[in-house]
Amino acid sequence: MRGFVGARYDVAAIWRRYADDVAAAALDRGHFLPEERPDETARALREFLG
Repeated sequence: MRGFVGARYDVAAIWRRYADDVAAAALDRGHFLPEERPDETARALREFLG
């Protein structure tokens, strides 16, 4: 994953310590994805929610 946190930590791996089924994706943007990349955010959510 990209960004400040993703560059330093494997966020999905951390969550996998607590959950059996973890899905992760990264969008190349800042903090508030719906405002900065609304189309990409909507597409990622539709794919995730199926």
